[in-house]
Amino acid sequence: MLNNSYVFPNFKPLDLSDQELIQQYTSQYPPYSDFYFFSIWVWDIKKSVEFSILNENLVVKFRDYITGESFLSFLGNYKILETLNQVFDYINENNLPHYLKLFPQHNLLGCELNSLKESYKFEEDQDNFDYVILVDTLYSLEGKDLHHKRKMFNKFSREYKTTVEFNNMNNLSIRKHLLDFIDTLFSRQEDDINQNEIEALHKILNTNNGEFSNLINLCIYNNDNNHLIGFTIFEQINKEYAISSFQIANKKYKGIFEYMNKLQGEYLKKLGCLYVNWEQDLGIQGLRTAKSQYKPLFLIKYIVTKK
Repeated sequence: MLNNSYVFPNFKPLDLSDQELIQQYTSQYPPYSDFYFFSIWVWDIKKSVEFSILNENLVVKFRDYITGESFLSFLGNYKILETLNQVFDYINENNLPHYLKLFPQHNLLGCELNSLKESYKFEEDQDNFDYVILVDTLYSLEGKDLHHKRKMFNKFSREYKTTVEFNNMNNLSIRKHLLDFIDTLFSRQEDDINQNEIEALHKILNTNNGEFSNLINLCIYNNDNNHLIGFTIFEQINKEYAISSFQIANKKYKGIFEYMNKLQGEYLKKLGCLYVNWEQDLGIQGLRTAKSQYKPLFLIKYIVTKK
């Protein structure tokens, strides 16, 4: 039985104890990054995210990083028209922005879309599409389109002698290495890492209760000085899908991102995983270009407004 504290229109502040409950609702759908529990929790730096359950759908109150405004979205395809009507009534009553963002395409599967479009407008939100990369593409780097990626991978392999480690995120000594590394990069401004990313990484790396024991950390060390030069944090969340949440590296090592990506593909290939979600590009052209070169599929999201 659901707890009334999070039955719509009541919202509950998100905390680590909600992981199993949230996953009951998200596991029915492909892993949209915005509703992936680890992603919601780790990026909730201001502790402002809240959730509710409405008609067996997961409703989330997010906060926009740029404007600071709260906004709503939901994941689920149960009683869609009724759910949309109730959510927009709540929006009007609580003076929230008059739209839903991060609205997953899978919410519309099996629905009478034409009837929905009589009352609502669905506009593709390309900046927030999730990039879904085939593990075989990362693993093989085959094809003309990936010539540059192969070239950079081979360049890094030739020029640098490195040690590669895959570790569980419960390893406390690895956590310390990662914290020292990101703080050094940030202080020297040697990477595009930003303050929000620093805070999110500190949040997960200082959480020692084993809640995220399935997270895998790929570390690359320079053998010349045994210094960490890059890492990726990811998780296989079911038989088919993994999600890659963070990738940080010292950019002076040319080809390190291509190198880490291929190693991630090799690791996931051994686990039988088919896809890895690289999350959205947020409209950042450099990210869009880099991710698009891997011939992605997309998890499409919409901005929904009432007509």
